[in-house]
Amino acid sequence: MRLPVLIFDLPLCSFARKIPNNERRKIMDSLQTGDILLTADKLFPVWQVAVGFLGSPRYSHIAIYEREQQVVEATTFHSSGSGVAHTVVDEFLSGRKNICVLRPAYYSEDVKNEMFFWLRQQMGKSYDCSFNSHNDSVMYCAELVGKAMKVAGFRVGTKRFLHRNLYVPDAFIRTEGLNNIIYHKSETTAEKLLNYLSLMLGLSVWLLNVAPLWILCLVLLGVGGLQLKMKV
Repeated sequence: MRLPVLIFDLPLCSFARKIPNNERRKIMDSLQTGDILLTADKLFPVWQVAVGFLGSPRYSHIAIYEREQQVVEATTFHSSGSGVAHTVVDEFLSGRKNICVLRPAYYSEDVKNEMFFWLRQQMGKSYDCSFNSHNDSVMYCAELVGKAMKVAGFRVGTKRFLHRNLYVPDAFIRTEGLNNIIYHKSETTAEKLLNYLSLMLGLSVWLLNVAPLWILCLVLLGVGGLQLKMKV
């Protein structure tokens, strides 16, 4: 299941502006333990298109701020090789991204501590490339945060897709008790248009280079299956 996800990890050109250092510092200074960070990385628009199809057109990734300038996230990119791991906030916010910070109305500090105790138990788990929310041995980003919020007493809605209930990042904005927006940065209409054009160009180049290989593989598999059937 890792191979299909690699397709989403292909970086493409983006005209979105980078978050300035002073703005990034402002976000980091305002963060509190338990804040939720939503992002849409403009260098990886294939993720945005895929997650948008599932009902999350604004954001494609999500994490929770813990402490000491670190977030807990489930990602395919972590240098440790693990899916669920800590990432330095400055690194998490770097690049060409849309950012939204939510501050849940936690019922008590004890509830928040219980949630982080659960999160620490998830550290080191692999990324869930099959996006199966019923499998707790692996985690994808929205599943990790969605189940953490469940521990904290919040109920995040899921999206039904291919007989599975999926957590999607945008659902957190629509969840009562979680939708207190502390920070929000989105792209302009011009940036949206330029990024759409760059996505189409990037996908066209990718298809021209990769699609013939996939077609060849399918043809070879078809010929092999035909030969096997003739022998039988």
